[in-house]
Amino acid sequence: MSAVATTASRREIIDAAKAVIEQYDYPITVRQLYYRLVAALVIENSQREYKRVVSAMTAARKAGEITPTAFADPTRRMLAGHGYLNLAAYLSTFRDGYYRDPWQDQANEVWVMVEKEALASVFQHPCDEMSVPLMVCRGYPSISALYEAAQSLAYYQSRRELHILYFGDHDPSGKDIDRNIADEIDFWASGEGRDIGNALMRIALTTEQIGKYNLPPMPEKEGDSRTPAFQAEHGEGMSVELDALDPDILDRMVRDEIAVLIDWDAWEASERKQTTDRKRLHRMIDGANR
Repeated sequence: MSAVATTASRREIIDAAKAVIEQYDYPITVRQLYYRLVAALVIENSQREYKRVVSAMTAARKAGEITPTAFADPTRRMLAGHGYLNLAAYLSTFRDGYYRDPWQDQANEVWVMVEKEALASVFQHPCDEMSVPLMVCRGYPSISALYEAAQSLAYYQSRRELHILYFGDHDPSGKDIDRNIADEIDFWASGEGRDIGNALMRIALTTEQIGKYNLPPMPEKEGDSRTPAFQAEHGEGMSVELDALDPDILDRMVRDEIAVLIDWDAWEASERKQTTDRKRLHRMIDGANR
């Protein structure tokens, strides 16, 4: 990647950010925007420039140049109360809320795991559309989360072939997290002879993808005990965040990896069954609302 010749002004950062945001029909994170600007040679890859992007986006949103909802923030959620205007309003929520599980007719069971919560919105789109469970690990998952996942995966393993698609950073800790998840799932899975961990496959990031997409590295974290072994295996300057991949590329990766595991004849038959079931549900709701 060529070096950035000059430091971009705040005006140039905002204008470039607008062009990036317009490319996506869903919110991205400020971190993803930062990497898109690095890739476009607008800014250099450094913590100082990242802070400048954060500051510029704050100013641009307050000035009305960029909509406040342009960026995803999955770490903060509003917990709202519940209630409906009347019975008809409540029943209307069910009209198109019924989705038949298309995987019950498949030979495979597919899960997606992503290391970073900041990328949850990117992964949620393809996973929702393809009815695949998404587990957001937030680094090393807790024992509670791993235990619950292990019990569910053990249940499905007895019925279908498991495929766990993992997406994480390529850095000393990131490369260890999927190993930890596989070991812990095997430990907590109920029953003897479980070998669920072997179903976990790292889809991204890989060294091949770093080279293919010319992804910018980040310095290894100081004090990480895994750094010497990581550098011995991969060399220095090979720590790259998953966020550095274009969100559209991540979306396509998820869809492509899931698609090859689908029996499409069975999938389409399930969709026809869902359409029939929805028509029955609509008639039931319309009758109750009279």
